[in-house]
Amino acid sequence: MRFTTLILIICSGFLVGCAEEEDPLNPLSSDTAVQDYESLQSSDAVEPLSQPNVEPLPTPESLPEPESQGYTPLLEDMVDSFDRFNKTLESIKSKDHAEAKTDNLHESLEEMIAVMKKLEALGEPGAEELEKLEDVYKPKFQAAGQAIGENLRQIREADVTALPVLRPVLEAAEGLKDVTPKWLR
Repeated sequence: MRFTTLILIICSGFLVGCAEEEDPLNPLSSDTAVQDYESLQSSDAVEPLSQPNVEPLPTPESLPEPESQGYTPLLEDMVDSFDRFNKTLESIKSKDHAEAKTDNLHESLEEMIAVMKKLEALGEPGAEELEKLEDVYKPKFQAAGQAIGENLRQIREADVTALPVLRPVLEAAEGLKDVTPKWLR
């Protein structure tokens, strides 16, 4: 009943505001409509709406720790990091490009190292899951490794002076072997 009363009040106020002159056939166009509206507003016939019980949003500190991500999302992150690394290598055409892109390559390597550490923390998957993961990700990692080799060959052909600039990055990439979980090698 409160909702109906509220609708009537809104409609009567709207119609009163819209009426330019009194219409004898429309009871809402008269001064009595304004009086009715004002009397409803001041009476106890319309109860104020109560505020619903709304709980505050949780803060980041109050959220539970996320569960383990599992192997698949982490391996997908690894593939994405390899892709970014390769795209950066593809963009290098000279020593100047190599100098400009070194930070991007280091960032990709840092992402890979972080993923490797998370994979190590998960431990070795069961034999069945390991087989599934190898079926999906081994070809992707092999393709990424081949792409890195191809990109380095193209860089050498484009500007041999770019390779010494990339040497620290490539040495850091060799360090990935040290943080790669044994089951992933």
